[in-house]
Order: sequence, then C-alpha cells, then structure tokens
Amino acid sequence: YEGLESSLKEASFDKESTEAQSLKATYENLARSKSELEDEILLLEKELEEERAKHSEQDDLVKTTVRISEINKERLMGTIKDALDENAELQESHEQLSQGAEVMNEKVNELNKQKVKFEESNVQAEQDLQDKDNQIKSLEESLLKMKVWTDVFGEDIADDGNLDWEVKSDLENDARLGDQPKGALKRLIHAVKLNASLKALEGERNQIYTQLSEVDKTTEDLTERIRSWESEQASLQSEITQFENEKQKLQQKLQVMTELYQENEMKLHRKLTVEENYRLEKEKKLCKVKERISYAAEELETCRQRAKDLEEELERTIHSYQGQLVARTCERNLNDLRKENAHNRQKLTEAELKLERLEKDPFALDVPNTAFGRGPRGPENLLDHQMNTERGELSCDRLSGAPRAPSDKSLSPPWEQDRRMMAPPPDGPVSSEKQSNRNDTKDDRGNSKVPDSPGRGFVPPPGPPVPPVDPRSQFMGRACPFPPPPPRNIYGAPPDYFSPPNDFPGPPRLPFPGRNVYPPRGFPPYIPPRAGFFPRPPHPESRRELPPDLIPPSKEPAAEPPETQET
Repeated sequence: YEGLESSLKEASFDKESTEAQSLKATYENLARSKSELEDEILLLEKELEEERAKHSEQDDLVKTTVRISEINKERLMGTIKDALDENAELQESHEQLSQGAEVMNEKVNELNKQKVKFEESNVQAEQDLQDKDNQIKSLEESLLKMKVWTDVFGEDIADDGNLDWEVKSDLENDARLGDQPKGALKRLIHAVKLNASLKALEGERNQIYTQLSEVDKTTEDLTERIRSWESEQASLQSEITQFENEKQKLQQKLQVMTELYQENEMKLHRKLTVEENYRLEKEKKLCKVKERISYAAEELETCRQRAKDLEEELERTIHSYQGQLVARTCERNLNDLRKENAHNRQKLTEAELKLERLEKDPFALDVPNTAFGRGPRGPENLLDHQMNTERGELSCDRLSGAPRAPSDKSLSPPWEQDRRMMAPPPDGPVSSEKQSNRNDTKDDRGNSKVPDSPGRGFVPPPGPPVPPVDPRSQFMGRACPFPPPPPRNIYGAPPDYFSPPNDFPGPPRLPFPGRNVYPPRGFPPYIPPRAGFFPRPPHPESRRELPPDLIPPSKEPAAEPPETQET
C-alpha cells in the first residue's frame, strides 16, 4: 500500500512537473509572440502616426485654401454688394433728378406760357399807349386852338363898352361861336380822364416789366440747374458704366475661383479616399493582431488566475482573523468608553444637582443631610433617590444640603423611570392617596401652613405643640447670601416650583414631595394657627418666580408680599 501511494505520488508529481513545464513553455511562447506582436503594433502605430501627420498636413492645406477662397469670395461679395448699393443709390438719385427735371420743365413751360401772355398783353398795352399818345397829341392841338379862341373872346369883351353897336351886329356871330368853348371843356375833361388812365396803364406796364424780369431770372436759374443736373446725370451714368464693368470682372473672377475651388476639392477628395482605403487595410491588420494578443492574454490570465485564487484564499483567511481581532479590540474599547461615559454622566448629574441647589436653595450647602436619623450617606428612600437623580431636581427640604450619590439610570426613558419609581420603598408600601395628600397645599390666610406628613411613608407621632418660633431661626445666625423663595408650604415647596413642565411623552410625573426638617418626636400632627407668622402665599401667577434679589433685569419684578396681620 505504501509503495502504491509512493508510486501514485511520484506519478502525480511527474504529471504536475510535466504540466508545469508545458505551461512554462507555452507561457514563454506566448510571451515571445506577445513581444513580436507588440513590436508589430508599435511599427504599425508609427506608420499610422506618420500617415495621420501627412493627412493632417493635407487637411491643413485644404483648410487654408478653402479659407483663402472663402475670404476672397467674401471680399468679392462685399465689393459687389457695395457696387450694387452704389448703383441703386445712383439710380435713385437719377430718378429723383429726372423727376425734378420734369417738374422744372413743367414750371418752365408754364412760365413760357405766362411770358407769351405777358408779351401779348404788353403789345396790346403798347398799342393802347400809342392810341393814347395820339389822342393826347390831338387834345394838345385842340387846347392850343382853344387858347387862340380865348384870346379872341377877351378882345371882344374889352371893346364891348365902347362898341355897343358892334355887338348888336355881331349877335349872330356870337350865337354861332358860343358852342365852341363848350366843346373845348368837354375835351379837357376827356383829356384829364385819359391822363389818369394812362398813368394806370403805365403802372400796369411797370408791373408787367418787373414780372417779366423775374420770370427771366427764374428761367435762367432753372436752365442753370438743368445744366448742372444734366452734367451730374452724365457723371453718374459714367460711374454706373464703370461699376457695371467692375461687376462683370468680379463675376468672371468668381467663376474662375469657384472652378479652381471645385478642382482642388475633387483632388483632395480623391487623396482622402485613397488614404482612407489604406487606413482601413491597416486597421484590419491591427484587428487581427489584437485578436492574437487577446487570445494570448486570455491564456496568460488563465495561468495567472490559478495563482490569484490561492492568494485570495490566503488573504481571506488573513482578513477573517484580522477582523476577529479588530472586533474584539473594538468591543473592549466600546466597553471602556461606555464606562467612561457613565462615569462622566454621573459627574455631570452631580454638578447639575449642585448648581441647581445653589441657584434654587441658598441654604443647601450649610445644612447636613441628617434628617430622620440618617447620615449624609446613609440609607435613603428609593423613590426620593430616584426623583432627585433622574429628574435632576432638589428635594423640597430647603434646609438640608448634603450631596447625594447620583443615579446610574439617567439615560433610561421617562416612562421606565416612572415604572421603576413605582416600586415600594424599603420602609413599606406607600399608597398613592397618601403621596398626593402629602403634597397638597393649604392656602388659608388665617391659618398657618403645615404639611400633612413629614416625609414618604412616615407618620410622625403626636408631640407637644411647636412654640411660635421660626423654624429657620437656628440657621439665621449666619448671614444668608440670598433671601428664601416665596414658600407654598412651611417645609416644602409647591409642586411647580422645582419641577419643570412635563413636555416629554410618557406617563405623568409623580408629585414632588416635601419632607419635615425635624426628627420624629411626639408632636401633634397639627399646630395651632398663629396669624402674622409667615407672609401670605404668592399669587398663582408668580409661584415660579425667583426672589427679588435673584431676578434678572430683563424679567418683571416679583410681587411684593402683603403686610402681616397684627395679633
């Protein structure tokens, strides 16, 4: 059996050695083929880079030629647009000038017509003037004849006195000649009228002459303008012809440039097709080489995967052991941190209790907690201990100030705390009615205020009456730094004085108890009333207020206590 085992081991070892040798040989062959393929890939990549560089250079040349042609085209188009715009402007100006020339021609024709009319009227006026001149000349001749007759008639009148007989003889002649002076007067009147009409005609003639002179001036101005417009029109037509010639030349250049651009584009397209075919062939070769490389890489990965599996198993085992060690260390650290947190929380609760005692009860630090026959660290009531430690409040005994050990259960929820507090105290079970009756207030102004019971689960025995002395007088020897807060009961604070409102979910809190200061003695449960011993209880609205010396300036001052009644 041992010989068979050794032979089998040797055979398996030989097989493994042969497999390892074959794997090594295949690995070496694959490495050689891989190196050869990598060399081929490098050569092909170099060739591709060279071809890409050539292709990029050709692309740059093509782009530069295209850009140059586009720039030239844009320039030519800009010049053509400018020429067309100028041509349009010139045509518009030519049309405007032609329209103005037509308007001026119409005005000239109208003025010529008016000129012809004025000339005709001038000719008629000249003829009238000639007629009037002839009439004036005839009138002047008639006037001269009349002067001759007046001279003749004057001589006849002078000789009338001497020659009466000649008058008689010449009566007939006088009758004949009596009609001549009447005709001369008529002619004079007619001559005066003719002179007035002649003057009016002369004024009209002068006006016509002035109008004719103005018409001549306007015609001259219009002719000058027409000549200037004709010269401008000729210059514009020459410019239009020049621009048309330039436009034809630019169009010819555009045609030539477009033809050259198309030829260059065709050449470049042919080169690009040839290069793309060559590139595709090389890419096919590269794909084949990559397939060979991938096949060799897969074989290498299969060989490496076997080694990786073993390494992963080793790493898993190492990580598992390391994780166990880390988990143990973390658990230890967590336990240590929890202990430290609990200790720190205890310290915080103690510090908070001390601060609250200092703020709320100024006599807490001066009085040792020795009530009911207990030392400062003696046995306590379970409910009182839980109330003081879990809620973080002082006891109702203002005169006892010894610190107590804080609770370790401050992190528990309030309903669990209250459930724990419902456990019976060590002295015996306490009913809820008694516990509520111990904290009830008695606000009777005429009677003194005494609690119903001195503490939890304790009924004081009957004893002698209390003398009318302030129970705080034993502590009044030393000067108190702050006055006491307004009392609700003599030995206990109101239920709302220390405990904040219950804003958290869960069952309601138990009423805050009040404890008696004095040890149990044989006193009666009730003290006779004595008026004027203590001040009146504060108003319900001011029960939560602090004493006047402790009130901050932002709050309103506390209500003044009323005067005591005189007995």
